[in-house]
Amino acid sequence: MGRLGEAVGCHRAALAIARETGDRDGEESALNNLGNAYLQLGQSADAVGCYRAALVITREFGDRYQEGEVLRNLGTAYWESHQPEQAAACWQEAADAMREAGSEEQAAYLDRSAVRARHRRGRWRRWRHRPTKEV
Repeated sequence: MGRLGEAVGCHRAALAIARETGDRDGEESALNNLGNAYLQLGQSADAVGCYRAALVITREFGDRYQEGEVLRNLGTAYWESHQPEQAAACWQEAADAMREAGSEEQAAYLDRSAVRARHRRGRWRRWRHRPTKEV
């Protein structure tokens, strides 16, 4: 854990300061960064919570590009949590946001990610429900 643990502590402190001072932009940034740290630590459920909170704030600002970034991160957290349906939905929504923000390249990448997630979801379902062989 090491340095990532320190990063979590720093991002939590930044989040507390942003909330105390009413800095919504700083709060969104701290939540997104905290989510990134949790994701790197393999704590995808905690990352999902951070990204969802960041998304609420980002939508207040109306910045479609940043909304796309947060949705992309949220989709990755869902993917890491073995929730491909939610990942695909987030990535598709992120693609729409990026397209509206004028970032066609990002939108195309996210469209492909959403398609891959939908394709793989069937494989995961079969894998999770496969019969176990008794030895």
